[in-house]
Amino acid sequence: MSTLLKSIRSRRKPGLPGLPGIGPASAVLSLVSIAMLFFVMSPAAAAQPVRVPTCGGVDMIDAPIVVVDGNTVLVDGTPVSLDDLPAALKRKHEQYATYRHGPIAPIDDVIVYKMAPDTPTSVFLRVHAAGRDAGFATPAFMH
Repeated sequence: MSTLLKSIRSRRKPGLPGLPGIGPASAVLSLVSIAMLFFVMSPAAAAQPVRVPTCGGVDMIDAPIVVVDGNTVLVDGTPVSLDDLPAALKRKHEQYATYRHGPIAPIDDVIVYKMAPDTPTSVFLRVHAAGRDAGFATPAFMH
């Protein structure tokens, strides 16, 4: 046997019993990945209507809903670019203050986010910062 092959074999990490070459972390990661493949939403759960979340028992129907799906950003159903999002949310916040004719009610600082599962973290943080900077301090999330 060559010295190179001996060197490679001596550097191998011991594996789990019965699974040579597979470490405990790799085994757990593999099992979790396989379990996630079998998770499927039941048709009955998928057919349920979407409910608008509440904040302390108060309907948040007036709260802006920001939907991020891939490269598309919608504010209350209107497409907005990621660069224009802060200004659009600031206008929404000002509209709520004008509509209430007085100090902003606690519900007016709520914003609802609906993010696609594959939304990059950088996009999520940018969207969340835009909402926070516009004056919406209380985020709510929809699945």
